[in-house]
Amino acid sequence: MVLADEPTGNLDSKASQDVMEILIQLNKEEKTAMMLVTYDPVAASYCDRVIFIKDGQLYHEICYNDNRPLFYQNIMDSLSMLGENKNDFSTTRI
Repeated sequence: MVLADEPTGNLDSKASQDVMEILIQLNKEEKTAMMLVTYDPVAASYCDRVIFIKDGQLYHEICYNDNRPLFYQNIMDSLSMLGENKNDFSTTRI
């Protein structure tokens, strides 16, 4: 099992992509289970499943659907809802 805490945190975009591709390869070829913690929606879009936590509680979960751009958009939409407060203006994309 690989536990990765912000694996792309201080990397440029090319190095971040390389790291994520290595992790995907390790997962697929070696059947290695992974848990990744990140604030980076691009890194999250490489995952099979994204779980959002708010105020210490499981808030929302989305799964990869064979369309990375759509999955990334779903992550971004979920993040915008995660930060919403009932008194805030909506930031959800239509």
